[in-house]
Amino acid sequence: MEGMGRFIIRRLVGMVAVLFAISILVFLIFNVIPNSDPAQRIGGKNANPELIARINEDWGFNDPLPQQYVRTMKKVLTGDLVSYQNQRNVTDQIKKGIPVTFSLCIGAGIIWLLLGIVFGYLSAVKAGQATDRGLTILALIGISLPVFWLGLVLQYYIANKLGLFPIGDYVKLTEDPLQWANHLILPWFTLAVLFIGFYSRVLRSNMLDVMDEDYVRTARAKGLSERQVRLKHVLRNPRRRGDPHGDRLQPAGRRPVRRAVGREPRSAAADRNHHVRRLLHRVLQHGRRHRLRVPRSAHQAWGTSGVSAIDGNRPKPLLSVEDLQVRFATEDGIVRAVEGVSFDLRPGEILGIVGESGCGKSVTAQTMLGLTRSPNSSISGNVRFHGKDLVNASDEDMQSIRGREISMVFQDPMTSLNPVYRVGDQIVEAIQAHKEIDDAAGKRRAGELLASVGIPNAEQRVDDYPYEFSGGMRQRAMIAMALSLEPRILIADEPTTALDVTIQAQILRLIEQLNEERDLSVILITHDLGVVAEVADRVLVMYAGQIVEEGSLDEIFYDPQHPYTWGLMGSLTRLDQPPPDRLPQIGGAPPSLLAPPKGCRFRPRCPHAFEKCPEPPDLAVRLPKVNAHADRCWLDPKEKKAKREVEGRIGLEVPA
Repeated sequence: MEGMGRFIIRRLVGMVAVLFAISILVFLIFNVIPNSDPAQRIGGKNANPELIARINEDWGFNDPLPQQYVRTMKKVLTGDLVSYQNQRNVTDQIKKGIPVTFSLCIGAGIIWLLLGIVFGYLSAVKAGQATDRGLTILALIGISLPVFWLGLVLQYYIANKLGLFPIGDYVKLTEDPLQWANHLILPWFTLAVLFIGFYSRVLRSNMLDVMDEDYVRTARAKGLSERQVRLKHVLRNPRRRGDPHGDRLQPAGRRPVRRAVGREPRSAAADRNHHVRRLLHRVLQHGRRHRLRVPRSAHQAWGTSGVSAIDGNRPKPLLSVEDLQVRFATEDGIVRAVEGVSFDLRPGEILGIVGESGCGKSVTAQTMLGLTRSPNSSISGNVRFHGKDLVNASDEDMQSIRGREISMVFQDPMTSLNPVYRVGDQIVEAIQAHKEIDDAAGKRRAGELLASVGIPNAEQRVDDYPYEFSGGMRQRAMIAMALSLEPRILIADEPTTALDVTIQAQILRLIEQLNEERDLSVILITHDLGVVAEVADRVLVMYAGQIVEEGSLDEIFYDPQHPYTWGLMGSLTRLDQPPPDRLPQIGGAPPSLLAPPKGCRFRPRCPHAFEKCPEPPDLAVRLPKVNAHADRCWLDPKEKKAKREVEGRIGLEVPA
């Protein structure tokens, strides 16, 4: 409170200083203009010498400037101002004109605000189309027209020629509201035109910027309709462009309490005595859900007993992706973001997708949810969820699947929550998008979900804004939101990005626990092989829009077949070996997907390239007695085993 008091006092002192400086500046401009007599300006053009002398005496214009300033400010502050032309008190005239001025300002403000929002919204929604171009032309015309000229034209043609909205004396609102509005419509519109043009263009620009924000993508992933996304998450946020997430508003002394680390993992059965976790454990599950499997031991998380491709009794795929191709038309050409991606995801499986940034991991995941649909995108192939093709599904069908059947946690928790909505409200919104539930019940459910993912004091924290959560807590809130409708599949896109290693471990432990308790299928997207080694059952390695290797966790880590995978493995530090003088790296840079290399896409960076590499390799099983470990490399398996050994470990030779 003391700090706030000092802040208010500083602001008040600053305000007084600014007003004092402005009064001096205005006084000097009025009284010290060269070749100008201030008494003549006050008296008007027809003032006689006697009136000029009287004005000089009243205002003290013959005295020194400091005395003139004091006398002038005294008249202004006491209201002792009288017109020398009509002998009317200036204060009374100002009071008389206030209702007229307010009527003009309020009416014109309402018109430009409403029409500016409508025109700006339509321009943003129809960006690049004929509607947008037409509204842009109208806005530029409105900005360019002189206001006084527009007023004369409207008065002549509409008021005089057509007899509509006649110009007359001011009628008070309390006397006749209809006549009050009738006489002011033309002045309102005349004053509003300029601001309609300005505001509509500014709103259009800001809305287009906000449409690319992560929290807007999160809103779509929850299953909200496009209209709800635009009105609630796009239109409301342009005014917070300066600090959209309020990170600089974090109270300096407030640090959220975090869960302790280093606890022993809990089994699924251990939660039966916890009333919140018991609700989520679902002993009696929904008919559509699969039975919970026995919690895996520590070694099973490394894939030794995970879902195996040679297991004839494995369950049918929950999600099947076949020859998925995604392309984007840009000014520079066609970006081939995803080329021929195929894989299956089975119930209860954790599938890791690894690769460098820009290799197509996130585009693949977002395409499965229909989040990459746009006029400049081209999508082909099949994505089947329980036999239903998601690529060709309607937007309405996809809205019913997003959040309810397939949920997604995006990679940046700092920007994935809408900064102007409370965390609990955003979780409730996800639930209400698919279920009829009142706000009170939704808020209770949000509190239970936050508690289930380890948020302390969850019942109170549901009313906090995102800036009041730490990065790890925001990611937990995102996971709680994704699980609010008990989906069958969770897509976690870089869930540990921008988090410290302690929080990363907690998030990975949480994902693994949810997988065990709910038999939740997880697609884990990351560039960190350490994250994959922690929780994944099976791994896909992507490079330049293609899957270059796939297999179980043990197969990828202990018997990698593609040189790109060797490079990823070699770039990891090993605790069981002396640290190298220089951390190995893959030479060169990923290719541009506008013009990917012919044949093997890793060929320009591969030190083992040979004459067959310009031919495009298929993703095929090349090892004997193996059914599921596939790769895209022409090298013979025996050669691979020899070439991948670099200084006693798996790695990629540095190109000469």
